Amino acid sequence: MTIRICRAAAYAVTTAAALAAGCSSSPSGLGADQPSAAAPTIAGSDPAYAHRGDSVVVAVTGANFVSGAQVAVRHGGAADPKVQVLGTTFVSASQVKATLKVDAATTLQAYDIVVTNPDTHAGTSAGLFVVTSAMVIPGAMLASGATDILQIAGQLPSAGAFFFTPGGGLVTLGSPGRGYDISSDGSTIVGASGASAYVSKLTGATWAATALPSDATASAVVASSIASDPTTGAPVLIGGYESPASGSGTRRRRESGFPPVRAGRGPCSVGHPVSTT
Repeated sequence: MTIRICRAAAYAVTTAAALAAGCSSSPSGLGADQPSAAAPTIAGSDPAYAHRGDSVVVAVTGANFVSGAQVAVRHGGAADPKVQVLGTTFVSASQVKATLKVDAATTLQAYDIVVTNPDTHAGTSAGLFVVTSAMVIPGAMLASGATDILQIAGQLPSAGAFFFTPGGGLVTLGSPGRGYDISSDGSTIVGASGASAYVSKLTGATWAATALPSDATASAVVASSIASDPTTGAPVLIGGYESPASGSGTRRRRESGFPPVRAGRGPCSVGHPVSTT
């Protein structure tokens, strides 16, 4: 029986002799049929964004990561010195963590995430990470309206309306459904839930919701926007509802009986003074 040993570093075998014996001439001395390692693939990152001036640990998930893998952040194929990768920690074949430092003057844009294994095989996810000025509202599902000074109305995951300011945080209004819009002074929110439209008004530090009148045949009521009366400048509710058209399966839009302050076509076609008195 003949046993071939293909490690030229351990045995004084010339390149020609190694090839004759069926060995690789590569520096590693491994057999020519040795499979190459798979390149990393990237599935996502958490978080997928940062703000200017942030220092953040980003968990990059994917496959085929190996110990010693390094994360890079690039834009247009080149590293951006204003988004520094301070270090990479190998967690598993499916996750690495990178510590990023974002300069206060970084351009607001999307960046590519690159993971490179020690064997130089690399994987790239284009535009995966974003430097943004956007703000996360914890506990909110949907933001629908905002004032110029970031007073925001919207919907909670539990289908209730909210009011939010960066300084004051999230306030649950106690009104159902979704807050669609907020007045320019931040004191009035209009919304809807099922077959009911409402107005929530802020008095002092307390919000109070008032249901608006509607036709008993209404199948869906919407109070979706606040405008200004072109004559008086007073806030005006814009909304309407739909009901089945007689003798057909289509739907037609009807005025809901509110005083028609503002007319138009579409589901938001009638006006109602914001005051419910």
